[in-house]
Amino acid sequence: LEKLLTPSQAAMNGTAQMRILFARAWLARLMKEPDKAEKLLSIIIEVAKPDDLSPMLLATIGENARKKGNPEKAEGCFKRLQEFFADSDYADGAAVGLGEIAFDKGEYEKALTLFTEATSEKYQGSSRLLDATIGKAKTLVKLKKYDEAFVIYEEIAQTKEWRGEATAQSLYSLGEIEMLRGQIGKAIPYFQRVFIAHQKWKSWVARAYLQSARCFLQLNRPANPSPDPAENRTSDRDAAVKTLKEAAAREDLKKEPEYQEIVAELAKLGQ
Repeated sequence: LEKLLTPSQAAMNGTAQMRILFARAWLARLMKEPDKAEKLLSIIIEVAKPDDLSPMLLATIGENARKKGNPEKAEGCFKRLQEFFADSDYADGAAVGLGEIAFDKGEYEKALTLFTEATSEKYQGSSRLLDATIGKAKTLVKLKKYDEAFVIYEEIAQTKEWRGEATAQSLYSLGEIEMLRGQIGKAIPYFQRVFIAHQKWKSWVARAYLQSARCFLQLNRPANPSPDPAENRTSDRDAAVKTLKEAAAREDLKKEPEYQEIVAELAKLGQ
């Protein structure tokens, strides 16, 4: 296959070269050689001209360039995709990609317009509909349109076809919206649902533990002894310490960026 994918350089134009590099990168990924795949994709991002790329490659390379911190190359790919291949199966990637670039630049009104377009009937059945929907919700949060964002995140969390990381992200985001509204007590159950029911998604689990503990500390209610043992509860400080200790004891979270913050919060609490 490597031989077949390496024809005479003289016989190739730019489009053929980029397609061959992409085929080799895809082959490396299928053969579980991620380093080689990433190296080949990086070469394409570095040398490819948007004019040389097919609609699929424009969408794929544009997204990879954006994630690797090359918004200029990504924007060039997405704009060409949008302008010349608006009727292709990959056109939805242009609106989503440009929306993400605008979001990263803090251009939230522009991002909202792009994400709204990507969730419109124009792209119904789109493979990027979930990305566009999450993009719209997170942009609404930045614009302080919390009620609208809350409804969208609830829809994502309840959509059967989107179960997975998007569910964990949406539950976490619902908790954050409640915090932004000042409803600290209502935020905690959303964070707890993440680290209890969606443990596969370590990044969101670590963040949820941390925010849950911070919510308890913000509430700062004392212990409440009651004649009914079922109603007795510890102080919110104790609940925060318990949450942080549980997170700190998990080996599977130690590689997450939030882990050091969890340890630091425990230290502040004298633990």
